[in-house]
Amino acid sequence: RGFLSDVPAHRKFVLCTYSCSFMNGKPDGKRVKERFIKNDGSHVWKGKVHETCVSEFQTGGVKCDDIVWNHRTTEGRSVESYKRNMDIAEKEVSEQITKDGKPDPRSLFNLGMAYCGLAQRTGKQEDWERALSVFARFVEIGEWDEHLFSAWKFMGICYSQINRLDLALNAYFQCLRLKPQYSDAHAALARTYDGLGDDEKAEAWYRTALLATEENAYSDEVTTRKVSCLVGIGMIAIRKSKFEDAIKIFEQAKELSGDDAMVNNVLKEAYRIKEDLETSRGIIKQLDALADDKKEVAYDALDPKWKGYPEVCAWRHKHAFKKESSGKDL
Repeated sequence: RGFLSDVPAHRKFVLCTYSCSFMNGKPDGKRVKERFIKNDGSHVWKGKVHETCVSEFQTGGVKCDDIVWNHRTTEGRSVESYKRNMDIAEKEVSEQITKDGKPDPRSLFNLGMAYCGLAQRTGKQEDWERALSVFARFVEIGEWDEHLFSAWKFMGICYSQINRLDLALNAYFQCLRLKPQYSDAHAALARTYDGLGDDEKAEAWYRTALLATEENAYSDEVTTRKVSCLVGIGMIAIRKSKFEDAIKIFEQAKELSGDDAMVNNVLKEAYRIKEDLETSRGIIKQLDALADDKKEVAYDALDPKWKGYPEVCAWRHKHAFKKESSGKDL
């Protein structure tokens, strides 16, 4: 109340930080949103999807960084919310088509967002395809680059979910054409190349995402995005057997994320793999130090875990030992 009483009379609204999509107690989404509006008739409630009062003329406001609005929900309420938004947007688009012969681009975008949100909860292919068809219509008539960027981004997500990664790549490159400075387009390309098994391109795009300077209005919170990119680079390092590099990268992710279960798990796994590799190399070193007639006996006495370890298997093949369990070379 103290802050609001100091807002100048000609300022009609107050923008605050709006946090949502909480995971592990932390927001996965964060943006600036109108949270206080002067009750003087300058804004009108329109019953829109995103619960925002709309002004019919340009008004000025102020931003308050000290007030943070946390939007917490349950899975059940979240699904109900998307279905409610979907009903509102469907009705609005239908009324616009009846009246004007075509939908308003903003309403079409809201409908696509509602369909996409529901698909994220249900995971059904038909829900992803329905969202995709609406965003495809929107990019034909949309004019504002900010929404066009988001529409192409969500089209990429839809394509990924129905296993059309080739079309997802095209959608994300369209994002990049519109807003090359936005980090989430780079990160989306990285994840898609990762899914295609192209480690070189995936790592390159993860790194450009970390260097990108801006976020779009519908992007994930910046810390979450950086953490996911670092984890992606770390997993590629593990696949390349660069365990020291992977551990350093995961440690950076841990510094950013704090006590995040996913980051803790991949870091723990990286240490375990590194330790197992060092143990297996120590075993091989001991085996190589033995006389030739004692190597096979020593190998046969190993714990089955180490007999099956890739480096130890390769050492056995080099010495043409038979596999004890089958009598055949692997």
